[in-house]
Amino acid sequence: MVATLAAERGDEVEDFLDKASSSIDERTDGRYAEQVGKVREGVSGVVAKLAEYRPASAPVEEIETPPAE
Repeated sequence: MVATLAAERGDEVEDFLDKASSSIDERTDGRYAEQVGKVREGVSGVVAKLAEYRPASAPVEEIETPPAE
């Protein structure tokens, strides 16, 4: 399920990372730009890696969650 979400929502994650990185850079006057860039690359890499393990079927909308007991 996580792999499916990573594959289908990867663009949204990238958009969030862009906004978060920009916000941090603005608030810190770029003092931590290198560290933020490394974290961003790491998160982006993990999302891409997860997306590779996406099952061939069952898009997110079709996955049913089991009822709570």
